Formats: sequence, structure tokens, C-alpha cells
Amino acid sequence: MTWLAKQAWHIDAKLQNQKLYSQVKNIPSSDLDRYKQAVSASCLQRNIEKEWSENWQTHIPRMFITSEWLSEILPLDKPGMHVLELGGDSVATDLWRADLPHVQWQNTDFDLRFPWPLQDGLADVIVATEVVEHLSDQPGELNEGFYQLGFRAALRESLRVLKPGGFLLITTPNAASIVHLDLALKALPPWFYPLHVREYTLNDVLYQLQNIGFEIQRKDIIHCLTTATDTDYTLQFTWLLAGKYSVTNRGDDLFVLARKPG
Repeated sequence: MTWLAKQAWHIDAKLQNQKLYSQVKNIPSSDLDRYKQAVSASCLQRNIEKEWSENWQTHIPRMFITSEWLSEILPLDKPGMHVLELGGDSVATDLWRADLPHVQWQNTDFDLRFPWPLQDGLADVIVATEVVEHLSDQPGELNEGFYQLGFRAALRESLRVLKPGGFLLITTPNAASIVHLDLALKALPPWFYPLHVREYTLNDVLYQLQNIGFEIQRKDIIHCLTTATDTDYTLQFTWLLAGKYSVTNRGDDLFVLARKPG
């Protein structure tokens, strides 16, 4: 290995680290400040403890980018569109309701792994942000292993409850991220949160969506969950380049927009 090759890897790795943060760094500071104030107000109104309020602040880039994606499929000239958010309402819900006051918003309060008590073709859009990684298989299935049955059940119900042509937006941690790689190299469990049942790669999510019958409309991998730490992954990218492994798609969160045919 020549000195020149090492230098080239290092330069490329620094560029990869800069690109990793580029989408979040391009968010206007005025928008981030607006979201910080909104998150603080929501946490105060909901009587959320300080530790969890601080945690919500770290999710601001993800919530802002999610709102941008939602705005594209919920245009102002189509008021009254029905949005179903999977999971109970939260600080994120408060922000999206404020950004999208022209839509009808509904949250779920039932187990997503079983048939939903909702009619066919109810929703124009279903939002599943940081949800699917929490879905275990239904109790008593097969050999008590994990077969993604709960995930698939939620996708089937999403397809049923959406109107023809309706959209499902999923965000979930990227199991192939540079963060996961860094954790594994440190001999730590390679996932973001110990209570996650399973974290997925982009190919995992795309396969399950297409297998259920969705059409993929848009996909991206965005580093927006862990940007508050501003960790420098230049060394980790250098190792990937030296081993001739891919350095693309190493952001920490998956964004996938799928459509029900029709």
C-alpha cells in the first residue's frame, strides 16, 4: 500500500463524511429554529420530562425532512386529504399538523400486527415514521423466532386501508449505516436503540413493500437521526475504501415513499 493510495483514501473519506451531513446542513437555520421552538412548546404542553424533551430536539432534522416529503404528496390545493399516522400522536404529530393544517389527521391506538379496525380505502396517505423497527411477530407464531410477520401484516393492512393511488411513507433506521458499522467495530450492539425489535436495510424495506404489492415512488438514505453529535466518520470511511466496500447509502435513516396501485 503506497503513501499516495492512503492519502487518496483519506481525502475521499473526508468528502464522504462531509456528504453524509450535507442534507441536514442545507436546512435553513430559520426552519431549524422554528422547529426548536415548536418542539419545546409541544414538550411543555405535553408535560414531557427534560431528558425526553432533549431527545426530541435531536429528532428535529428528521421531522423537518419528513414534513418536506409529506408536503409534496399533500398539496395545499387538495384540502381535506385523510392522513393516518401509525402510532399514538406525539411531538412529531404536533409539528406536522402545524405544517399541514389543510389535511385531516388521524392516529392509531391499536396493535398494528393484527387486522385494523378501519374500513377499506379510508386514507389518502399513511405515515409510519420510526415505527416498523418496533414491530415484533405476532405471539405464538411458528417457533417463537422472528420472521418479520408483524411488519408484513402492517404493510398488508396499509395497502388495504389506503385509497387506490394512496401513499405510504416509511422512515426507519438504516441497519447498514456508518453508525452501525462504527458500533460493531467498537464491539457494541449494532443498533440505535436496544428496544428496537429489528432494524432494516433499504433492500429489506423495498423487498417487503414490493412483495405486498406496493409500487416504490421515491427512496433515499438520509443522515438525520444522529447529527447532533456531529461525529467524524472519516476513519471509518477510510477503512471501507481500503477494503473496497461501498461508502454510499451509509446515512442513518431510510426514507421510502410507496404507492398503492390504482
